[in-house]
Amino acid sequence: MDPHRFDRLSRLLAAGVPRRQLAGGLLASLIPTLFPRFANRAGAACKKVGRNCDRNRDCCDHAECKNDECKCKDGFDACDGKCKKLDNDEKHCGACNHACDAGKTCCDGVCANLQTFYNHCGACNHACSSDIREACCDGACTSILSDPNNCGLCGARCPGICGTDPDGGQICTGPRCCSDGECADTLTDEANCGACGHVCDARETCCDGDCVDLRFDEANCGACDNVCAANELCCQPGVCANLLRNRDHCGLCGFSCAFGQVCCAGRCATLGEHDHCASCGDACSADEICESGLCLTCPGPSVACGNDCCAPEFCVNDRCDF
Repeated sequence: MDPHRFDRLSRLLAAGVPRRQLAGGLLASLIPTLFPRFANRAGAACKKVGRNCDRNRDCCDHAECKNDECKCKDGFDACDGKCKKLDNDEKHCGACNHACDAGKTCCDGVCANLQTFYNHCGACNHACSSDIREACCDGACTSILSDPNNCGLCGARCPGICGTDPDGGQICTGPRCCSDGECADTLTDEANCGACGHVCDARETCCDGDCVDLRFDEANCGACDNVCAANELCCQPGVCANLLRNRDHCGLCGFSCAFGQVCCAGRCATLGEHDHCASCGDACSADEICESGLCLTCPGPSVACGNDCCAPEFCVNDRCDF
């Protein structure tokens, strides 16, 4: 006879129970010994929590027989007479009969969507980091500060062709990237010029992904893509100038000719002079003078002296000395 059943029968005898109850206890003790096949069949229907028992195997799963009564083992709770683990049971999550919705998993007694739940991302108890501003996107912890496919929040994709670099990180090969959770145009953003985090200097502008100074850049003079001609330089504050003829930048950037003068071959000159009679470079011959934009021959016996006519004896150092 099973020792547990013998002990129970002994307690019934000592308690002086009625003969009918005593006979029932005796029969229950003898049947498993005399007819084990029937005992196994009877044992197929486990006893719920709170029911009388003789041994642990009489009780349902995760229960044990204590003081002739089926009770839940440590870590389990009784739900409708059966022992359930409330921290991971989808039908009894956190409380009896609290079932998780479809697509959710019971993690530590909480119904969690493993695709989006911050503390249970991809798997129970796999928490994303708060130090680098991670979010759970499609079951993976993702940095929403730099991921062009999840920029600022999950699913916010920056324009451009985004992919994965050789080290496994997210990169954007198009004109956009994710910087501090915002999509940035790497062609025009001074804080992300050419690449995320590449900052231009204070006086620079981002043009086509390059940091340039619009004051001096011949390819971006005064504005992005404003290209100076081959014979021009970009002079501050961003003006394309031909230094051979620009009176505000004559010979070099910033050198201005005086009022009434023009820039001729990089030098300031006054039109109407012997060397620039009608226009820059329109020089009169040695025996001519310039008058009203015309080269004229002095009437004899006068000769050309500088830009005046006088007798030869009065011409001193190209000036008529009357």
